[in-house]
Amino acid sequence: MTRSLFQLSALGFKLYATPDTSAFLSARGIANEAVAYPASESAADLAAAPIIRLMKEGAVDLVINATPPGRSSQPLLNYHVRRTAVDFGVPLLTNPALIRMFAAAMDSRKGAPISGMSPEAPPALNLLEFYAGAAAAPKPAASPRSSVSL
Repeated sequence: MTRSLFQLSALGFKLYATPDTSAFLSARGIANEAVAYPASESAADLAAAPIIRLMKEGAVDLVINATPPGRSSQPLLNYHVRRTAVDFGVPLLTNPALIRMFAAAMDSRKGAPISGMSPEAPPALNLLEFYAGAAAAPKPAASPRSSVSL
């Protein structure tokens, strides 16, 4: 998976990582920005964790959380990261094979337009709002390259 993260970083994606992951990536030459752990595992501290705040603010466009069960030093935080991604509609990848395929697909399309996307296209609808018949509020404008949380 390290190669996939290197590919995403080389493509210009901004990688956010928890301190342990950040140290691992930095030691391998993968650019990233460390995001602090919460002060404790209390509900209030977890809800205010920097990575959770970044997702709620719309600064994260994809979450990669592929820590094998029992291997994380912060399992409760991992749960909250995944849960927040789902709650706020942030795509979430948890399978290493899918992470590799995503990185390879992005790498194969570098510099090329994404099919079906144009500045004139209407904003995407949230499925719940679509089925309720209401239009979604437009998302904040994305940066030229998106950010990824690890």
